[in-house]
Amino acid sequence: MKRFDAVTCCVFLALALAVPCAQAQEKLLVAFNSPEVCQQYISRTATARVLVPVDLATKRTTLQNSAQGSDLTRWIDSLRKVAVVYTSNPDSLLRRMRREPGISAVWVPQRYHIETSRTGGEPVPLPSQWYLDSLKARQAWRIATGSGIVVGVIDTGIDWLHPVLESSLWVNAAEDLNRNGRFDPWPSTEQRDGVYGDLDGTDNDGNGFADDVVGFSFVNQAPPPLGLGAGPFPYDQNGHGTAVAAVIAARSPENRGLMGLAFEARVMALRAFDLTGVGQEDDIAVAIIYAVLNGARIINCSFGDIVRSKLIAFALAAAEAADVVVVASSGNSGSATPHYPSDEPTVLSIGASTESGRVAVFSSYGERLFLLAPGQDILTAAVGGGFTSVSGTSFAAPLVSATAALLRSANPMLTAEQTRVVLAESASPLVGKWNPRSGHGIVSPLAALERSFLLGTVRITEPFHRSRWRSLRGSLAVGMNVLHPLLERWELLASVGSTAMLLDSGDGAAIGYHRHFDSLPSASDTPVVIRLRAYLRTGKTIEDAAVLESDPEQLSIDQARAVMVWVGSRRQLAGIVLANRPCEVRADVVDDRGQQVASAWGDGQFRRLHTVLLDVRASGVYRIRFTVWDDTDTTVAVLDSIRTMETVVSKADWQPRPYTAEPLLLSGSKVVAPGSFIATQMAVPQHAVVLERNQDTFRMSVLANRTLFLRGIGDTDGDGRREVLTYDAGQTRLYQFDPVPLGKVIWGDTTTGSFWAAGLADITGDGRAEVLGFRTRRVGIASDGSLQPQSDALVALSWDGSSYHVLDSIELASVPRGGRTINTITAPACAVGDFDRDGAIEIAYADSDGDLEIAEWRDGRFVLEYGAPPQPFLAGAGTEFVVAADVDGDSAEEVFFAAPALPAYNTIGEYEPPLWHLALLKSTAANQYSIVWEDFVWGVRYGRPYYNGVAAGDLTRDGKAEIIASLFPNAYVLTWNGTALVPLLVCDSVWSNGALVADFDGGGTTELALTRGLIAPRTVFYQYAPAVMQAPSILEAYQTLDSGLFCRWSRRDTGEIFTVRISGDVVAETADTVLVVPSVALPSCRECRVEIRAVRGNDSSNWSDPAIVIRGEFLRIDRVEPTIEGAQMLHFTVRGYLPPKGIPADALIIERDDERWHATSTVASGNQTLVVWLSAPLVAGTYRVALIEGTRDGYGNPSPASEAVLIVQPGRAEEEFHVEQVVEATHEAVTVRFSAEPDAATLPLKNVQVHPYGSIIAIEQQFFLFL
Repeated sequence: MKRFDAVTCCVFLALALAVPCAQAQEKLLVAFNSPEVCQQYISRTATARVLVPVDLATKRTTLQNSAQGSDLTRWIDSLRKVAVVYTSNPDSLLRRMRREPGISAVWVPQRYHIETSRTGGEPVPLPSQWYLDSLKARQAWRIATGSGIVVGVIDTGIDWLHPVLESSLWVNAAEDLNRNGRFDPWPSTEQRDGVYGDLDGTDNDGNGFADDVVGFSFVNQAPPPLGLGAGPFPYDQNGHGTAVAAVIAARSPENRGLMGLAFEARVMALRAFDLTGVGQEDDIAVAIIYAVLNGARIINCSFGDIVRSKLIAFALAAAEAADVVVVASSGNSGSATPHYPSDEPTVLSIGASTESGRVAVFSSYGERLFLLAPGQDILTAAVGGGFTSVSGTSFAAPLVSATAALLRSANPMLTAEQTRVVLAESASPLVGKWNPRSGHGIVSPLAALERSFLLGTVRITEPFHRSRWRSLRGSLAVGMNVLHPLLERWELLASVGSTAMLLDSGDGAAIGYHRHFDSLPSASDTPVVIRLRAYLRTGKTIEDAAVLESDPEQLSIDQARAVMVWVGSRRQLAGIVLANRPCEVRADVVDDRGQQVASAWGDGQFRRLHTVLLDVRASGVYRIRFTVWDDTDTTVAVLDSIRTMETVVSKADWQPRPYTAEPLLLSGSKVVAPGSFIATQMAVPQHAVVLERNQDTFRMSVLANRTLFLRGIGDTDGDGRREVLTYDAGQTRLYQFDPVPLGKVIWGDTTTGSFWAAGLADITGDGRAEVLGFRTRRVGIASDGSLQPQSDALVALSWDGSSYHVLDSIELASVPRGGRTINTITAPACAVGDFDRDGAIEIAYADSDGDLEIAEWRDGRFVLEYGAPPQPFLAGAGTEFVVAADVDGDSAEEVFFAAPALPAYNTIGEYEPPLWHLALLKSTAANQYSIVWEDFVWGVRYGRPYYNGVAAGDLTRDGKAEIIASLFPNAYVLTWNGTALVPLLVCDSVWSNGALVADFDGGGTTELALTRGLIAPRTVFYQYAPAVMQAPSILEAYQTLDSGLFCRWSRRDTGEIFTVRISGDVVAETADTVLVVPSVALPSCRECRVEIRAVRGNDSSNWSDPAIVIRGEFLRIDRVEPTIEGAQMLHFTVRGYLPPKGIPADALIIERDDERWHATSTVASGNQTLVVWLSAPLVAGTYRVALIEGTRDGYGNPSPASEAVLIVQPGRAEEEFHVEQVVEATHEAVTVRFSAEPDAATLPLKNVQVHPYGSIIAIEQQFFLFL
């Protein structure tokens, strides 16, 4: 072969990272360094897809040659670098992909939530739309009606069949195959009522989405979403999106009836939220880009969360570059807590005002409130063709979106920034100038249209909102633009808390302003606000602001903690870390012998608060090492002597009953007669029903044609007949139940939308039940005479012979947290009883921070008796997680309560860990209480509040009550074992928001009702039917090294003999709880089903829950790929089946002579390939590589010792053809210099490898680099 001194070749790489191909259960987002590398990865990975389809991205060509087009291309390319990867093993994939040089970030997607309506949600007659009169809409319609403007509504979808919306939908002409201007959702080959459908499965307009006639459903969640997933059907299964869309563009026939503010605009249905109101950041980002590139001029976002998504921020920047106005709701917590996307600098943040022109008490203001709009008692459309009255910033935002549509309809040349300034200048101010609570004032569509010629800009261009800044590291650059015909002067200020500093000012326009400031106010952990204020000659101000995060200089761990948590039916170890600034985390666990047994990474997000689930279940004493790091620092913390106890819950003693019912929500449900009970239908619109037993099912005997959630049944007026208390989002009704169930409303609070029913109980001792609930939207008078929001309050109402009147109320007393100024409730419940046995009735309840309070009814008044402090790290909306029951059999009721931690926010502005804290409170003396038990549950999915709840009842018939905690998707039946509450049953796929405990068949047996099932849920019934003896729980079962079988189980009683059967054959009887069955005694089975039964004399237990043991080839090292000197990564080929997360690093021995190299971590790349990272570079030589005996394979079976030889070659073998130098590299191509000229025989593609992952797709002999 001819030699050359230097030959340069360009080798084009295609990263082909291995992704587990098992059934996908979780979703990860992976950011590559370029769109091309991302696309190459996706083309080779079956479980990955692009975030932004290539066809959609190419629709930007109309703007390509403009400055706007350049910015749009840049932001869309940022999103095109991101892949969505589905995996059954996110932890392993996170670890592996973070090490790849072509990958910049890997993380678990953030979740966002639609803004919960504080009132409404039920069909109502069609009253007047007061807010249209308040906004002078009819005068504004003489100027513009929104014609020609498309408004994208990113929400839960739209009911496109609603009479007031069917003519208001944007229609994609290329996908409207029958050209009738509407969506006909059936195949184009099928004719219905003389009309062919629009669906042909083809992307007719080349935008990356097939059959997107009126929009698209982008809901691509993992685990699978609740309800409809991704596809061309953006139908609203929740109701929120339909209500929002109607506020914008509803149009009744002949313009008589419900009208949207921009009734001739068209709404684009962008479904990014499932039926529970949960959406993920990647789906939202794609919905934004879809709207931008398909002609939307305005985008409405009536959702939000405290956690900021960079992915959504990039999509919003693309919207800004495309001159799209984005409007978002500010939130309904009544607080200054940051809220995204409304606090993004490219978004108009909208709060809510009342009919009297004041700030609604629930209206949040965040960091960048822009305007208010009417948001209380808003009449709008309901799914199914009806109407509803709602309140919330969700319904204020679309009024501003509609106003922007009117403006851009009247003047199509108006830019997004000019629209923003016109809206601010024309608003009706509440206090004369911009104010944190009211922004620039209440939107004024008529004034905006009349003053739309006053064009200008008031914008901070640098620094970007929420940038991180360390005051000790130099000056801060500030850029801005100020221009307006009415400009008098401007000020540039910096503030920390209440301390403000004037940085600069001027009395004329300032375009392209840019200046460095060396002296700024600062405080540790306190944001710095840069504010630009433009004073107009009218006396108004227009403002813009950017908030800078002020980070401590040195990274440190403030708190570290370990807890045992329930993960389904098993106990597992979890670690929690709080750092002083955003960082990533890793946790490593070693046992008392110093052997590493587990390691785990965080979710890929840079945050202060982290929680990691560790694969430690066995009993033992462990040591946990937490490592946190960011771009500049690393630090560690160590926890010693962490003790764990192995526990598994068995279902063996529970028998399903031979009848079922339709899927029901069971919170507040009651048995009302033998074989009959009342509940709420799970299917929207969630009517209350009475069901009667009919052989193997329950049939509906009464249907209340109204959305109702049950809160209690009893006699409130002393007439001997029962009433049933119901609520729906702040609307409470007390129905007559006897003689006609749900036939007549005898009392209600349905107009204020501010009374949330919580229960019925006789607290006065007069034999009549009082109505208990919570009053929301309370206001008081401040010292300056202004109205101030007050915390929600517990209220008791009683019948006085002619009406129901308020007995007393008590305000939620705990200190608000997480930036809140008041305490609030959601979906409340309460527990009632004489908990301390002092003769007075107590009521236990919790607020939305998860703080438990107990009020005693004493001398005709409520007196606060107890307030439980919040747990460290934990806060959440726990208001429906309170129940009282005698769990220990001492005739006194204890109070069980729980605080979910996700979704929630805390004082540091981040999500809490995905843990729920459960606790039991017991009275120790009169008016004194102590928490006697607590535990944690991991992985609760918290959508709508009514999917979660608690109930109690004596299921074991031993005089002690069990607690049933529905922590979606699992339900836990907890029983007192003498010292603690322990699970007696764990059921998965439970939707029933609590449970019903009753004798359903009249046979004298107490049963448990739960609604279960992912595909076709049903309400099912269980009976606790233990044998004389309790069934054992199998703790561990695996194949032994001699191909036999090992099994270990728990002992429940004394003096037992255990019968062991495997795949139906009894193989042994033993008094021990450990058994080793030799291979010759095993039945012929590869997947062996192991069951244990306890026997004592003539008594026996039920067979245990089975354990499955997979018998097969043992895990062994087959070979180790040779490598070169200096390498710190090895590639193993193994036999057998690798664990998906790899093997423990200390299970490997790598040694040469007397030297040993330590593995730091491993990951599995498929079932037979292991990648290992080393603590130090290898030197040339021959190594022994060994796998220690007992290492578990992917089936949990221990492996025999095995070893292989590793050859490490010198790094510079001049006599051999080799790579001399990497001249230049990107993640699309690498230019390398070889020691000789390669020829066809030397460099066929199969002879070139890329480690640790990848493949060569092309080689060209070049002296330059192709991009």
